[in-house]
Amino acid sequence: MVLFANAKINFGLEVLGKRHDGLHLIRSLFVPVPIFDKITVKPSDKLHFKGVFGRKNICYKAAEKFFEISKIKGSATISLMKKIPIGAGLGGGSSDAASVLRALNKLYETNYSPQKLAKIAAEVGSDVPFFIYNKPSLVEGVGEKISPLPSSDDSKNTSLKQNLSTQILPLTKRFLVITPNIDCDTKAVYKRFDETPELPLIPQYPYNALTSAAFSVYPALETFYNWLNNLLNVPAPGKRGATTAPAQNQAIFTTLSGSGSSIVVSFADTRNGSASYQQCSHRLQYCIDARPCDYKIYDGHPHRSMSAKAEIYP
Repeated sequence: MVLFANAKINFGLEVLGKRHDGLHLIRSLFVPVPIFDKITVKPSDKLHFKGVFGRKNICYKAAEKFFEISKIKGSATISLMKKIPIGAGLGGGSSDAASVLRALNKLYETNYSPQKLAKIAAEVGSDVPFFIYNKPSLVEGVGEKISPLPSSDDSKNTSLKQNLSTQILPLTKRFLVITPNIDCDTKAVYKRFDETPELPLIPQYPYNALTSAAFSVYPALETFYNWLNNLLNVPAPGKRGATTAPAQNQAIFTTLSGSGSSIVVSFADTRNGSASYQQCSHRLQYCIDARPCDYKIYDGHPHRSMSAKAEIYP
């Protein structure tokens, strides 16, 4: 089975505390985006993995956990081709792991529900459960609490989810995902966040609590972020967002995705952003022009409910 595991971006990130095991409690809006890794999963008698990090790759851990819980007398051969940048805040490893769980669930006909798969995923890694559902969602806890954002007529709307749906998602009709050649270590960024509470707040909308820590650990990222804002003439954020209405083709905000290093540049109109994309794409190694989507990963190729420009394997 061939799968295409998509990335995600964060719109805003709050750090609300820390568990006894050292994992941080967060709240963030996760949105799937069309950047893909390619994964091949085949049944076998022994677990084999071919790809970056070898047996230390989270895909290997996901397969081990699946067979441990299912008690199936079988295994898998897994091959991974990376396209999603590593250490970029795009969740590539977590998405790969979720794709392995979904593939094994289908190959071995265990028929686990998404809720059951999400519980297994939570034992594999913090962001893995999100990719089981793979829809724009409010993510809380250590990443295990997933609340897909409702439609406007959803009778079970909470005020927070409704706020995200009506105030933030309309700002994400088109965006650039720009990744400099900087590999951010999530553990290092959270450690700096814990150790230096006096770090200055970086004005952003949506607010990302880890930005100052990421800039402190990786000064080159701050330099790049400021250069990009100047290049695109992004208006300075106020308490509720941009202080001035964006001009045509002008971005309305930039924000780090998770702990970095990817920077999300958002536009309020699907027609805007083309000039900015042209400005950035010829200067940067990795720049993708996209729209938020829901994804279904099976059947060989990515199936998207909305169109998006992306690098996709043939």
